[in-house]
Amino acid sequence: MHPAAGNANAESPRTAAHVSANHPIAKILVLIIGAALLATGLLAATGAPAGASPDLQPQSATEYTVTFDSNSGSATGSMAPQTSDVPAALNANQFTRTGYSFANWNTSPTDDGVMYADEADFPFTNDTALYAIWAKNSYVLQYSADGATSGTNPEYVIVGYGNVAVIADQGTLERTGYEFAGWNSQEDGSGETYPVGSEFIMPASDVTLYPLWVPVDYTFSYDGNTNTTGTPPTSATYQYGASVTVADAGSLAKTDFEFAGWNTAADGNGDPYAANASLTMPASNVTLYAQWTAVAPPPPPPPTPTPTPATQSPATNCVVATGGLIGQSRPLTRAGCVTNAAQQIGTKMTFKANRGDMRTAKLKCRADGRLTKPRKASATYGTGFVLCSRGTLVLKRNGTSGSYLIRWTAPAETGFAPFNEKQKLRGR
Repeated sequence: MHPAAGNANAESPRTAAHVSANHPIAKILVLIIGAALLATGLLAATGAPAGASPDLQPQSATEYTVTFDSNSGSATGSMAPQTSDVPAALNANQFTRTGYSFANWNTSPTDDGVMYADEADFPFTNDTALYAIWAKNSYVLQYSADGATSGTNPEYVIVGYGNVAVIADQGTLERTGYEFAGWNSQEDGSGETYPVGSEFIMPASDVTLYPLWVPVDYTFSYDGNTNTTGTPPTSATYQYGASVTVADAGSLAKTDFEFAGWNTAADGNGDPYAANASLTMPASNVTLYAQWTAVAPPPPPPPTPTPTPATQSPATNCVVATGGLIGQSRPLTRAGCVTNAAQQIGTKMTFKANRGDMRTAKLKCRADGRLTKPRKASATYGTGFVLCSRGTLVLKRNGTSGSYLIRWTAPAETGFAPFNEKQKLRGR
């Protein structure tokens, strides 16, 4: 038996590492070791290296979303929401609006929140709605002087989109031969017409309005200018610049004058125009006045020589013896009273019955060798005549005795005065 081994009462010797659990130092050591083990377990759970401080370990990131609102029912286009967990530039604006320009984004639709420019940096620290803010565009309304021959067009105006402008008048613009009739959206007048003073709603573009010109009708007329008969040619209307063919005198006439063309002045001191000439219509009414030239009177006829009158008394050589019987031929002659045979022809012999039945009387006459029959008396106491210088009076049947007056009348140029010759015939 070993004593040492069999000595149960032997004290084991103490070492430096052996400390009683109730000793204060031991309790402190237990706390330190426990804290170290706890820290090691937490770092392992987060993937951090052993010995690293828990306060410096990365945390899980949070994403935030920005939505874009066009802020107008008339805007077009679309934009998807933008999401980020870090600050980033905003996506470029994709919205458009007629008559407006994009101004900026704002957190308030009434532009009284936080403003962000297009593609500005955004913090993405919370979900946010951004609203498009729009600025109304302005456009130029101007007036053309197209076609005007004088004057100045009205001043241009700048008008906001959708606003109302009042259409100006023509200013001092004028066009020869035309009247101003408002403005038109097309140069050739085929567009929309806008009267002076009317309202014009400004579109989303600059606008030029063109003057609307209407040709004026002018009257072209003629004046007889002291004519004595006839009427002037018919008046007509023409527009400025038209070619007019000048009429002739037509039925116009003036006693002792002849037509000598037309003139723009009654006294002939204007512009002269001959018949059928061409005239370009001016920008005014035109009246042409007839011009007259006096006609020279014809020269007087040469004087007619006055012949020496023949003897007008009833000489015996001028008258055949009077008296005779009914039924007998009775020669009648004035040959002895006419000295020129040419003057005898054409002498008018008239007989008249004072008594007797002239229905049976017949007067024969030979002139230039031809037999001429006078008009036969148709009633008692009738008359008859024949142009000759000599003849024969015949009563064809019995009748009442009576006297017959023969009147000789020579042509005026012979210078002979009428001469009466009385013949008596008696019945049986």
